[in-house]
Amino acid sequence: MRLINGHTHSINWSLILFSGLFVSLFLNVFQPFGISNNNYSLSGILQISGYGIVTSLSLLCIEFASTKLKLVIDKYKLIWFTAALLLTSLLITFYYKLIFGASFHFYSTFFNFIINVALVGIFIIVGYNLYKERLKRKLLKHQKITITSKYKSDGVLQLNPDYIKLVEAAGNYITIHYLEEGNNTYKVLRNSMKNIEYMTRKYDFLIRCHQSYLINLNYISSKDIKSNSRKLILLGHDGEIPVSRSLYQKVKNKLDVIHH
Repeated sequence: MRLINGHTHSINWSLILFSGLFVSLFLNVFQPFGISNNNYSLSGILQISGYGIVTSLSLLCIEFASTKLKLVIDKYKLIWFTAALLLTSLLITFYYKLIFGASFHFYSTFFNFIINVALVGIFIIVGYNLYKERLKRKLLKHQKITITSKYKSDGVLQLNPDYIKLVEAAGNYITIHYLEEGNNTYKVLRNSMKNIEYMTRKYDFLIRCHQSYLINLNYISSKDIKSNSRKLILLGHDGEIPVSRSLYQKVKNKLDVIHH
């Protein structure tokens, strides 16, 4: 891992392996672009899988080059994708010539492979992002956060973010309502809502809805946050939770995503 322009960057092995495996499986199962192995012979499967290996080698070269050139991929996604597309298409063209020994016009074949690689690349990008999101959610689900108080005598609260239902702020204190062994309970700590919001920023189901309230959207039993009645009702919690005018649209969008 290297620090580049304030960002940590290392070779993205998961993307490299995912892409190679995806290409191998996709081409062997669906056999697009004129690829044929109808009898599913072992030699045919290996030859087709070679396209996946070439794809992984191409991405490895691009990733390695990006570290040497000190390019932060998040800032140069278009450059990264274009380089990966052209290099992968070029290597696949040579692989096609080497393995199948076909005679072809280089430029037209290379151009066709660019189109084919781009089409498969769309599936790779979508599939890889879905895989990352699912993995992220799985990891976050098992993580715990530790909430401390400015007074040591208040103790420390360590819990799974899924169990947090509501955080209320009053002056210099916050009250955290959460589930413990299936029962509703709470703890008062000397802390600020700003700190709590920062600590829970990775969890999209925990959202600030008011200057004094942070809620878990998974515990919303009903919602009525129209312009004339911006209120939320939490399961197992007495009273309504207000939604501020400035945060109304953000909360509404999050609720739409979670409940649909």
